[in-house]
Amino acid sequence: MMVKYDGQKLRDYLLDELPDLDHPLEEVLVFVMGPYTTTDLTYYYDDIDDEDEFPDSDFGAFSEEDDMHEVLEHVVEILREEIGVSAFIATQANIPYDDDDEYANEKPIVNILAQSKGYATVSDIVIFVLPFGGIRDGVDIEIGAILEANINKPVTDAFEFNSENDDKTDSIGHDGADKFSILKEEGIQSETIKSLQEHYDVSLISFDSEMRLGLQLRVIVSNRIDQLEVDNDPDAEIR
Repeated sequence: MMVKYDGQKLRDYLLDELPDLDHPLEEVLVFVMGPYTTTDLTYYYDDIDDEDEFPDSDFGAFSEEDDMHEVLEHVVEILREEIGVSAFIATQANIPYDDDDEYANEKPIVNILAQSKGYATVSDIVIFVLPFGGIRDGVDIEIGAILEANINKPVTDAFEFNSENDDKTDSIGHDGADKFSILKEEGIQSETIKSLQEHYDVSLISFDSEMRLGLQLRVIVSNRIDQLEVDNDPDAEIR
């Protein structure tokens, strides 16, 4: 299914906005999603005035000082610089989501959920990264909405969708569950995530360290590259 933004194919727009990688896999578009906000202990211990008195807390692979938005940006850096694919998170697409956005006077506004659905539709790989220290309120629901829209009915009214040829898609590979993966840090207990895996038959992969996260990213991309309809270029290999 073709998706357009401001008269241009959304996929082409995204590849134009993202950095040139000079790598055989740079045409592979990878959309990364996850929580942008770090767990705030003051929310859970509002009766304690001194933060030094908070109980010891385990934030998993990423410390409590880490900003989850920066963690997702780091995931994008791994995918771009170490693997060679054109990865991005929604804030790097530079499409405004409301009147206060810095690009609101330059480009058409598209609401956040519609952006996510559109990005997922035109991307070749979609990876949901769920660190233990991230606030996941609403994230599980958003994942479900995107899976529903892309696997069953990829429809949103914020981008222009051309469904005249439903057998064609902007992404290199075929649409479906194969391009979706959920990377969940060990320790996260979520019946919603478990049910999403079962209902949509998407990959659910665990990691317990930043190094393991990087290895799993390579596995996801490598497995997906084998499925994509790309030229058999001997140089198109995972770095």
